[in-house]
Amino acid sequence: MIKKLKDGFAEIALSVAGSIGAVWLISALLAANDNALKTGAAFGRYFEGGQVGLTILAVSGAAFGALLRHPQKDKLGSVVMGLILLIPIIATSVIIGFNPGFVEGGLTATLLTALWGLYAFIHLLWFIFIVRSPTVPNAQEAGAEQEDRVSSIKQRAANRAQ
Repeated sequence: MIKKLKDGFAEIALSVAGSIGAVWLISALLAANDNALKTGAAFGRYFEGGQVGLTILAVSGAAFGALLRHPQKDKLGSVVMGLILLIPIIATSVIIGFNPGFVEGGLTATLLTALWGLYAFIHLLWFIFIVRSPTVPNAQEAGAEQEDRVSSIKQRAANRAQ
């Protein structure tokens, strides 16, 4: 279970770093060159037109990949998770439709907050996919299990022979 948690956190951290980390870094560089500009303000200004919606759609694709790559323990749960994952994709598409040119100020603060909430929600779902996935042993673990099983069979046979 600890390994799944570590894997989940690592995968989500990489997704966040890859999806918005570069924008944060650029914002920090811009703020370093302009004393009147703060990193958070530069970062927020980039997303004011709803560009985070494109990030959500890209991350959703990765989350669907995680759902398919980490099959759930039950088929019904997998279908339900897939349907739940469609909700933020549809909502994001509708919100982007309100401001298709990503014009600054084209979306209300409420819609921008909703987009960031969807961004977090998709990452939470992705994390759940990883944690709920069945454990598949690697080759070394599988080999060790088989050796232990065979040794156990041999030991029981030797005990019966005595």
